[in-house]
Amino acid sequence: MFRYLLFLLFLLIPQVSFASVRLAVLEFQGAGIDPNLLQLLTDEVRTGIVHVTKGEKIKGEKLIIMTRENMMQVLKDQGLSAEDCVGECEVEIAKNIGADYVISGNVTKIGTLFALVVKLHSTADSNLLASESFKTKSAENLVNDSGKVGAKVFQEGLNLSPKQQNASAVSSGFQGGFSQEEDSDWVIKKGKSKGIVHFTSTPSGATVMMNGKLVCPSTPCKKNLVLGKHNISIQRERYFEWKEQVTLAKGTKVNAILKPTFGYFEVMSSFSGVSLFMNGNKLGKTPISRRELDPGRYNIRIKDNCYKGPEYRFELKPGDTEVVDYPIKQRQSGIDVSVVESNGDDVSAKVYVDGKPVGDSPEIFQVPLCSKEVTVVVRGNRIKQSLSLKEREVAKVEFRLPERKQTVSTTRAAPRRVERRSYGKGYETTFIRQGVFMMGCTLNDGDCQKSEKPRHEVTISHNFYMMKSEVTQGLYESLMGENPSQFKGCGIDCPVENVSWLDAVKMANKLSQKEGLETCYSISGADVSWYNKDCEGWRLPTEAEWEYAARGGENYKYAGSGTTRKVSWYSRNSTAQTHPVCRKALNGYGLCDMSGNVQEWVYDSWRGSYGFSTPESNPVYIDLSSSENVFRGGSWYNNAWSSRVSRREHNNAAYRSNSLGFRLLRAN
Repeated sequence: MFRYLLFLLFLLIPQVSFASVRLAVLEFQGAGIDPNLLQLLTDEVRTGIVHVTKGEKIKGEKLIIMTRENMMQVLKDQGLSAEDCVGECEVEIAKNIGADYVISGNVTKIGTLFALVVKLHSTADSNLLASESFKTKSAENLVNDSGKVGAKVFQEGLNLSPKQQNASAVSSGFQGGFSQEEDSDWVIKKGKSKGIVHFTSTPSGATVMMNGKLVCPSTPCKKNLVLGKHNISIQRERYFEWKEQVTLAKGTKVNAILKPTFGYFEVMSSFSGVSLFMNGNKLGKTPISRRELDPGRYNIRIKDNCYKGPEYRFELKPGDTEVVDYPIKQRQSGIDVSVVESNGDDVSAKVYVDGKPVGDSPEIFQVPLCSKEVTVVVRGNRIKQSLSLKEREVAKVEFRLPERKQTVSTTRAAPRRVERRSYGKGYETTFIRQGVFMMGCTLNDGDCQKSEKPRHEVTISHNFYMMKSEVTQGLYESLMGENPSQFKGCGIDCPVENVSWLDAVKMANKLSQKEGLETCYSISGADVSWYNKDCEGWRLPTEAEWEYAARGGENYKYAGSGTTRKVSWYSRNSTAQTHPVCRKALNGYGLCDMSGNVQEWVYDSWRGSYGFSTPESNPVYIDLSSSENVFRGGSWYNNAWSSRVSRREHNNAAYRSNSLGFRLLRAN
């Protein structure tokens, strides 16, 4: 938008009835030129025209130079604005305000050279009547000579004769004689003393005028000036003019604190990304950072499908700051959640909306209108449905569970303590009977932390086979086609490490597929579900199953002993590396390395403490709001304290470490 801010001139004359010629002077333009300099140039041209036209008549009519206020009012009455003009439209603007002639100017800067072009147009026929250019390397010279350029263009365009001084009378005749030569001594007359004056302003970048003349185009600056009393004016766009009579002396520092013609405002809110409108125009999305705003009255409203809030009104004055703490609320809806078995029975489930827990089903929940997803967790399974809600309406959301696969159990006559069986190549299993144990801090263990408490009773109501050792490098590579371990030099009988929780569940499914068993996990990217808790395939142990197996029916501090060294490769004896599995003593269930070699992933999500002391049966903890899973046991890297049976640690599902592996189990 080529913006003309109309800087207009006016001679204070009484209202008369005779015709007049009207002249408009438009604000000078210049890309990249300081607006304060352009304003000064316009002012100087106005002054130059006033001087040469005082008392003049144009075609026998009185010349009127229109004021800015008069011109803006005319445009307003016509429903127009100085911004309605695009391109070179001096004549169009002048016609809109009823002017007969129009002066316009343009400033260009190339390197250090300023070039000023002033033009005079007639609005009757749009003809260019006159133009003049002026070049200089000094902004000060540009301002001081612009008035002469403007006057010359006006006089030439309208064929006006320059005003001349009255000529002295010339006597007739001739009288001879000699001229008298000047023979007095030449001396320099002393003028007023001068000195360097330092001009600054807050903010900087202001124009300094002294006695109506340009001193410097931008503060800060230092100038050599005549000392004494002077009228100083310091101006900057969008700030009030600073004017004072100052007595200048050598070394004087003149600092102007400029007051803004605008104010500031900002918007804070408890919700981000909400669309706001000011006076009907789009303002932006919350929060709105501090910004300048012209004085006036304003209103702010929300226009957002997901949020609502009241209209906020305020009036801003120059220099004021308006901070709006906008009370935004989410638009509301509801969901009626139920979970149904394949036989039609209703079951209770944990309900999450967009990953946040809202309660247990069956229930009606009030939720934000723009909620995207509801998830239920039942028997350790996560089932999701997308949402498309209507404001102030309740939508019914039903989850139907797949038919549970019935398993036929066989009675095994197990030995008094353990039974070992080999399944395929590369691993050995131990049969572990169902039972009851005390989970958490080992009795009389003074080293326990909050995460290991409270000690509580847990029932494992099913038999299972657990791998005697951690999964070895050989077994992992034979199934997955790679060996991610750092300690490859240890050999294929050493535990695999540098595996994530996701790597472990994928390997469990691979082993089940190889052996023709049901796969226990549904895996989609990083999303893992365990739908059938009676699955016959291989899987990670739950945290409760792992600790039950590690304790081995005993109450030792470590897995199989009250002494670390006997059952564990840990920091004091590992020589900072892993070792082939099962080189240390077994625990009561015939399992090895559960207190050392590598730590082991389990299926559960992390929770900071057990949070209860009541008995549990087959517990498994799944929390959609947690991105971390648990791992248990000690490793070659850990000290004895970290190798205790009750010790718990955690990290995200993608975490890998050269001291972290896993072992698997399968249902009986």
